[in-house]
Amino acid sequence: MTGSKMQNAMEGIVVALVGVIFMILSLGIQKNPVVTQGPIGMFVEAKFIPFILALLITIQGARLAVAQYKGTEASISDGGLTKRAMTVMLLTLGYLVLVSFIGFSIPTPIYVAVLLYVVNEGHALIKILAITAFYYVLALFVIPILLNLQVL
Repeated sequence: MTGSKMQNAMEGIVVALVGVIFMILSLGIQKNPVVTQGPIGMFVEAKFIPFILALLITIQGARLAVAQYKGTEASISDGGLTKRAMTVMLLTLGYLVLVSFIGFSIPTPIYVAVLLYVVNEGHALIKILAITAFYYVLALFVIPILLNLQVL
């Protein structure tokens, strides 16, 4: 691996390493106070979603490193950090702050709708609102009823 190709791939390598750190941290999350019997119990554990997301970050980081090594993916310094990416990061930060103060039931559908709107560049507003409503009902009502959990 030449120096310049390795330098190009460093962003992806760093993202992959951060993903690995997140996976290790997610394994430290304590078990749910509500025990769910059977194989479904693994999927409702508090650490399941953080672990899966960390795994996906690691995979995406590895994919990015390979693409940057081959020269098919732009670096942040080459314009990879766009206004839309910054908006998504700021939205996520604001969402996390709101959730820590007022809970997740109100900020989550707003965050999902605005995030989908930004990522979709303002197209298909009705579809975005329908997806958000579907997600909200599924996450806060259907899944808790199926798993016998009290969410609200």
